[in-house]
Amino acid sequence: MSFSLAIFQIGDLITGKIIKLEPTGVLVDFYTDQLAFVPLVELSFVEIQTPEEAVQLNEIREFLVVANYDGEHDIFFSHCSPETLKDSDRLYETGLNLASEKCNHPINREDLLVHTKVLDVHRHGLLVRIYWFLCSQEHPPTVSFSIRKLEMRKAWERLRQLQAEDITVYGKILKKT
Repeated sequence: MSFSLAIFQIGDLITGKIIKLEPTGVLVDFYTDQLAFVPLVELSFVEIQTPEEAVQLNEIREFLVVANYDGEHDIFFSHCSPETLKDSDRLYETGLNLASEKCNHPINREDLLVHTKVLDVHRHGLLVRIYWFLCSQEHPPTVSFSIRKLEMRKAWERLRQLQAEDITVYGKILKKT
């Protein structure tokens, strides 16, 4: 079950109460007019077999609001900075072209929501990940909720902190491929 973007903002941390445990996930009360289903795969960063391995009934947990994007694409924009890209139509036009290409029919600008993330800044431009929603009355954009992505975010923040503090981390090889 997904919710409208009007209720939640992507990237927000929200608190919810685990109301029911099911074999494939959990029902969570986010204190809205409907419960949300969070699938098993979104309950933990590690692989789990049952919801009880990650959460408990009536537990209150933080969830990250994540998007159910219709598409995503990485693209390099040459000769621009984050500021000039934000203030231009190049980003939206590129998203519009990518969405139209994926859907095999022209998409109107008013039916498209575009989110971006700057991945890398180079001397000659930016590497950007473009995410898009198709947004119309018959296809409203939706969001879902994840503990897994929240745990991933925290793990990367911790690694950046260790790197900034110049701490050596010794890993263990689990599998060679």
